[in-house]
Amino acid sequence: MSLRWIKELGHWLKALFHSKRLSRELNTELEQHLEFMVAENIARGMSPAEARRAAVMKFGGVDRYAEESRESWGTQLLSEVFHDARQTLRQLTKSPGFTFVTVGTLAVAIAASTSIFSILHSVVLQPLSYRDSGKLVDIRQIRANAQNQFAPNLATLHALAERSNSLTEMAGYTGWIGNLTGAGQPERIYGNAVTENYFSLLGVEPMLGRPFLASEYSDTEARVMILTHQLWVNKFESDTDVLGRQVNFNLQPFTIIGVMPPDFRPGAGQPEAFAPLTETSLGRTPQFLFRAVGRLSPDATLAQAVQETGLISNSLAAFDPGQWEGLKISLTPLLESEVGHIKTTLLTLVGAVGFLLMVACVNIANLMLTRANTRQREIALKSALGASSERLFQQLLTESMIIALIGGIVGIGLAFVGLDFLVSLAPVDLPRLNEIGIHGLALGVSAAITLFTGIGFGILPALQARRVDLTEALKDGSSGSGQNRSSVRVRNALVVSEISLALILLAGAGLLMQTFMNLRETEMGYDGDVVYVDRIRLLPQDYPDNQSRIDMAYRTLPYLEQELEILHAAFASGVPYWGSFNYVLQLESRPNADPDQLSRVRLSSVTNDYFNTIGNRLIKGRYFDERDREDTPMVAIISEQFARQHFPDSDPIGERVAVGGGDEREWREIVGVTRDIRWRGMLDDPAAVIFVPYRQHLTGPNPKVVVRVRPGARNPGPLIAKAVHSVDGQLPIELESVPLSRYDSNSIAIQRFSFVLLTAFSSVALLLAVLGVYGVMSHNVNQRRTEIGVRIALGAQSKDIAGLVLSNAARLVAIGLVIGMAGVLALSRLLESMLHGIEPHDSGTLITVATVLVVVTILSAYLPTRRACRVDPTIALRSN
Repeated sequence: MSLRWIKELGHWLKALFHSKRLSRELNTELEQHLEFMVAENIARGMSPAEARRAAVMKFGGVDRYAEESRESWGTQLLSEVFHDARQTLRQLTKSPGFTFVTVGTLAVAIAASTSIFSILHSVVLQPLSYRDSGKLVDIRQIRANAQNQFAPNLATLHALAERSNSLTEMAGYTGWIGNLTGAGQPERIYGNAVTENYFSLLGVEPMLGRPFLASEYSDTEARVMILTHQLWVNKFESDTDVLGRQVNFNLQPFTIIGVMPPDFRPGAGQPEAFAPLTETSLGRTPQFLFRAVGRLSPDATLAQAVQETGLISNSLAAFDPGQWEGLKISLTPLLESEVGHIKTTLLTLVGAVGFLLMVACVNIANLMLTRANTRQREIALKSALGASSERLFQQLLTESMIIALIGGIVGIGLAFVGLDFLVSLAPVDLPRLNEIGIHGLALGVSAAITLFTGIGFGILPALQARRVDLTEALKDGSSGSGQNRSSVRVRNALVVSEISLALILLAGAGLLMQTFMNLRETEMGYDGDVVYVDRIRLLPQDYPDNQSRIDMAYRTLPYLEQELEILHAAFASGVPYWGSFNYVLQLESRPNADPDQLSRVRLSSVTNDYFNTIGNRLIKGRYFDERDREDTPMVAIISEQFARQHFPDSDPIGERVAVGGGDEREWREIVGVTRDIRWRGMLDDPAAVIFVPYRQHLTGPNPKVVVRVRPGARNPGPLIAKAVHSVDGQLPIELESVPLSRYDSNSIAIQRFSFVLLTAFSSVALLLAVLGVYGVMSHNVNQRRTEIGVRIALGAQSKDIAGLVLSNAARLVAIGLVIGMAGVLALSRLLESMLHGIEPHDSGTLITVATVLVVVTILSAYLPTRRACRVDPTIALRSN
């Protein structure tokens, strides 16, 4: 910056911050110059009065030169803005009702906008808090015709690591859950058992202590644990001497070697501790992962990595068809993998809150137009006294910007409170829930919203003020509140906009409400209110084979059944939301069927009373009973979906099916069909499930205990623990008893969150639309008092006057409905992914919503209509 510019900047700042002193000095200098000219004239022989008059005529007036000098300082615009701002603040304090409504309306809209955008930014837009997180990918695998992608097993991960050039590192983890003792009260915790390079791949290190050593993955005696920051604070009270301390996890001793930093919160499960992924740490052989993560090499793109992994999959299938045939590898950016399922929902909510903000701006613009109409005499006087139309435009726009600024400040303050409330409503499994906050970008967006809303709702009143008819406004007896056709059209257009925007929001809320009604009526295939589930962890050293695990279950059942509060009890390898194994299906009646055409099915081993326990009704055939033992012919019960899928035109009873292949093939006779069951929540389609007797097939060391309790009974967790410990006092119970209905509720938590927010937004929009219609009708009645008085004086009845007023309201509502319905049809597809059992253009819902909007808005015109019918023609005509 040159010295000249620095000097000019200094002069400008001096003029800006010392304007009063400079003005006094300027006036003094001009007065002195004028007095010097007067003295010269007197010296020429003029009288003092003549000398001053001649000097003033020659000089041209002090005020003119003072004004020109101030303009040369370059601060005139700012001075005018400051002046207008002070005047606006004085006027707002004199009109508390107007101020409260406008600022409150805008503050609520900006608070909602800021809060929702903060959630979107924190969850979807903000990069993950890992080193170079854009290079991280989620690795999934899928078998031919499998329904879902799943994390690869360790063998697949090792094969990729040996052959891939696009992926420089790969790591993963599996779940780790159980009881932590030796540190105060026993506590159930969830953790991750991680592969050796997990922390280095993510680029994170412990805040205290050290990461896992390579030797701790091979040493069978090494049992070590790293705590999350949250567990360290809550359980160990931030004790820095925690390193080296020994605790027990599932009755096994572990040594604490580290504490992770507070911002390290991987995944949606929010693990509380970490251990090496070994048989020793898990108590079982680690095979399948919960998640596998890879890092792209610096010069590799995602597309190149996808192409390479496809070639690797093909080469593995050619090398070992039995293990690798049909295996496909999927690579997804890690951020997209974590938040992709919630992105559409959050974007929809951002759009909805945008509509709410527009409704608020339209409502405030209507209020500002009303205010401008009542100030027409004031504006006309200013114009008559020399104020230019540009100056009046600037003054009114400054007023709207001041209102927007106050509303923005209040709105951002409310957003800090509102965001905490929204987070409390959010689903507990919302990705990155703990990272949600109002960050710098959100504040910047709020500032931009404040700026544009101030311009948005201020521009129309300011433009209207430039068209004031001076002759009409300055007439004697004029109230200064007359209105021209242009003003009426603008106000009507704003009301139409409010109605159409409110209809779009109401339609969205109505569709989601219908979705919830449909979900509440969804048949789940079990009685979730009285069925509770616990999980037992059978340690391999104590229960090394299936027979020992089966015996443990049948020894425990009598203890459960003798409890008065428990009606039925059963064991199962898989229950809804918890477990089940996917197997390739084979049909004896279709021996030549293409294996790729036979989908994988869910398989669950269950004890005989399982179906009565969960409330799954038999459609045909029989239940399992004492005939179905390990030494009797193998049998199976299938779900309705299984029957529809594989026996659409025949009776499945008596058919033989097998799951698995090769030496694992088990041919079974179908002896029963149960009603459909939804395995993964209310939004899930009925699952194709095959149930087998517990004595004939059991896989896995973590059986589930399922109990049906009497209605109104207390949580059966202590009873389950008592029964299990009556058989084996050392067995840990891994999960608290939870009714299946809670999982049902959690399965639609995202939809419920969206429904609550969209309903709140649409309710506010409806209220603003009602206020808009009421305001316009009231203003129109006030402006037409003389006309109404004349009509009444000429014999018009109350019904005629009511029809006159209501017809105008009905016309605005009708136009708003047409425009709004077009918007609904154009935008409703955005809600399609959030709907269930209903089309986004469902006519019944849209008609209902439109009817509610019509009734409410027409009712809002009742008071103005009533006031119009009571106009006294004598008073109305006299005032004219």
